[in-house]
Amino acid sequence: MGGWLDRIKKNIRLIRQIVRNRSYCLLFYLSSIDDDFYKRYEPGAENNFERSPHPLFDSIYYRNRYLDNSYQGHPFCHYMAVGFAKGYKPGPFFDYDIYESNTDWRREHGNPLKHYLDHRKSSWPRTGIFFDIDWYQEQNPAVRKLTIDPVKNYRIHGARNGVSPTPLFDPEFYLSSIPKNPHAAADPFSHYLIYSILQDKQPNRWFDPAYYRRRYSREIGNMSPLEHYLRDGFSKEYYPAARVENVITRPRISVIVPVYNADPNFLTCCIRSVLAQQYPHWQLCLADDGSTREGLREQLDKWAALDCRIKVCYNNKNLGISAASNAAAALADGDFLGFLDNDDELTPDCLYYIAETISRESADVVYTDEDLIEGDGSRLSVFYKPGFNKVLLETHNYITHFVVVARALFARCNGFRSEFDGAQDFDLMLRISDFTDRIVHVPRILYHWRATHTSTSINHSQKSYAHEAGKKALAAYIEKNKREARVEDTGLNYYYRIKREVVAEPAVTVLVWSRDLHRDGEHFKRIREKTDYAKCEFLLLTPYAGEEKNAVEKRRAEISEGVYVEQNSYFTSKARACNTVIATCDCDYLVFLDSSVTAVENGWLRELVSQAGSQGVGIVCGRFSFSDGDGISYTVPDLDSASPEYYYSFLTSCSRHLNGLHCSQLITFSPWDVCIIARKNLVRVGGFDDENYPSLFAMTDLCLRAAQIDLKTVYTPYAVVIGEQQVLHNCMRDINGLLVEKNTFQSKWRDTLDSLDPYYNINVLGEHGITRDTFHLWYVGG
Repeated sequence: MGGWLDRIKKNIRLIRQIVRNRSYCLLFYLSSIDDDFYKRYEPGAENNFERSPHPLFDSIYYRNRYLDNSYQGHPFCHYMAVGFAKGYKPGPFFDYDIYESNTDWRREHGNPLKHYLDHRKSSWPRTGIFFDIDWYQEQNPAVRKLTIDPVKNYRIHGARNGVSPTPLFDPEFYLSSIPKNPHAAADPFSHYLIYSILQDKQPNRWFDPAYYRRRYSREIGNMSPLEHYLRDGFSKEYYPAARVENVITRPRISVIVPVYNADPNFLTCCIRSVLAQQYPHWQLCLADDGSTREGLREQLDKWAALDCRIKVCYNNKNLGISAASNAAAALADGDFLGFLDNDDELTPDCLYYIAETISRESADVVYTDEDLIEGDGSRLSVFYKPGFNKVLLETHNYITHFVVVARALFARCNGFRSEFDGAQDFDLMLRISDFTDRIVHVPRILYHWRATHTSTSINHSQKSYAHEAGKKALAAYIEKNKREARVEDTGLNYYYRIKREVVAEPAVTVLVWSRDLHRDGEHFKRIREKTDYAKCEFLLLTPYAGEEKNAVEKRRAEISEGVYVEQNSYFTSKARACNTVIATCDCDYLVFLDSSVTAVENGWLRELVSQAGSQGVGIVCGRFSFSDGDGISYTVPDLDSASPEYYYSFLTSCSRHLNGLHCSQLITFSPWDVCIIARKNLVRVGGFDDENYPSLFAMTDLCLRAAQIDLKTVYTPYAVVIGEQQVLHNCMRDINGLLVEKNTFQSKWRDTLDSLDPYYNINVLGEHGITRDTFHLWYVGG
């Protein structure tokens, strides 16, 4: 009963208003009111008397734009009595020309608001440039599924929940840029269109109205920059901000999308993510691979008709993802090709960062970070990738998405190969890596990989053929490069091991810096017995403990077959002891092993030797494990720690921990614990700097000096040694001395450290509340 009374009271108030404005048609006025909307709409700054009575009518907008303070009536009354005849817009989401072009309404029919109420149950026509109904429904699938009026839903629910009616407005960004305001909180976009658009405030992070107005002032006329961009600028490839225009070479990027029976909603999101790019020089090439899904062809044709940058072709039958991708690539005329799956999405700034990187780095290949999203777009996880890491790529396809390749390079590789369907992108990247080293990583999340029930992103058992295809592609790559090796499974899908054989065993000396000969002598005898490598000896180095401390005494004794002890008064530090041996021994390789090692896994030394023999490799480190696991994680640093030992451990562990301890990979710093170096390379780099780094940082310094002469450092997880407790190293625990080493290391290598470790993606720090500046200060030193 109360509801009826409220409705009568409301109508009485409106009738009084209409009489006051001498409206010519009371019944038409009342028929233009959406009673349900009027009851449910909760404005932010409006008083209840001036509530908006129609989804397309905004009382605040209308009063602010068309009425002066002398008008005391309801804005809706003014619009019905006077405003429509003068061509006044009822709200920010309505445009007469757009509504007329999308419906059978014509201006001579009279006020369009009643027409909208009468026809909206059968269709949801586009009503204005600022409300993209298709976009809104895509962001809110329930609105489409339940046949709810999108505009009405937005004004009642969506606006308050941070949903935008256009991809060019970011509610969160806008609200953070203005003082708190109840109207803005209730409807951020309406507030922007009423109060901020004329001030050229930014609607999102990447569209700069002030720049756009200056750049295209002759064409904008009376329109706002945002309106002009939506109407004309987008299709004319105008720049939304100065930084986009400032990309020097401005390559055209053709986005390649193979399509097969795609979910229509996901496909639409995929296509829209390309259309929404802030970088305008793109092309979208879609190849339908014989889809049988009803309506899919019509959907693709509709998109192709929308923008001349969209091209579509159709295969008569299903030929597979490689053939479909090649067909799409054949449509391309861009300088670069980017590969996008038909249910995934690009971020709006993706192509800008790709183009900027190509321009700045003269890159042939660019790849980005990515995240995994649910069907509704919510994030599941993030994949933070390292800089280009050839050894890691030969372990698994860590590059995945988003990858952009020079079209000429793609042609040189003859595109995708159908015999590797399921791992065609892996096969392509392996082959491309032989033609160029200008492969650049953009450490930003620019690609959204959608998890579906059939996707390998969430269900690795769904496409077992893809694992076998990857193994086959890697084997073909190894054979093409004539490597003496074979590809083996690792027990994990999509991860492989390239196992190299040691044909002729080079001579190896294993050096152990020992502070307890009694203990070390016993267990290294056992380790030597378990090491299946004939041409090796273990040499335990220890300082001379004689009475004449200044005398040069050298004692070498055999503990057991293949295990020796050498004492020398020159062995005042670990680094000096190793340098002394390097100068006198005649072995091919030197292995450095921590004295805390108590056990080894089969083949550990053979694996180190096989990797150290690879071309361009200077240092190879193995995997140090503990009886209860792999010890502390150094994926994220503890910045509260001032310990030089902790800092050293982070340097030598962070990239391995982030990129996977189970993966072979290039690294920047090797630890002392278990590593191998060819004696000739040690001599070439001048051995260890034992004067500045007597113990802990001698190895990290050596790694950087080796890199200066193009010797790489590699990690292999298949050379495993085990310690019973976590011991970072075995040197004299002179804390003050270690602090001096650390400070000296940071000072000497400041420029190198300033660039950060290329194989460690520092964006992972943000998830743990660590800022780049704070980390940089800790990492580089004050």
